Amino acid sequence: MSAELLIEDKLDIWTVGATRELALEKMDAGGDLTVDVSGADTIDVAGMQLLLALSRDLEGQGRGLYVRGAERLESVCARCGIAPFWTEA
Repeated sequence: MSAELLIEDKLDIWTVGATRELALEKMDAGGDLTVDVSGADTIDVAGMQLLLALSRDLEGQGRGLYVRGAERLESVCARCGIAPFWTEA
């Protein structure tokens, strides 16, 4: 079973708080989490930090983070000097 979280418009310093709460609600259902960022026009370092934290939380529970539209994150990872930490959905 996998829950899905759709990110529209922005995943940035101004939206990560509310997005985190939504993600945690979805994660409470159990299973993996699929985050769809294909509709996001802005993803900043705060957004990447949130995704990394979710990935680590899920991994610690034996679950996974899957990302749809992951190509949007690859340039951010390159600029931040981090390797991709998700599985493409």
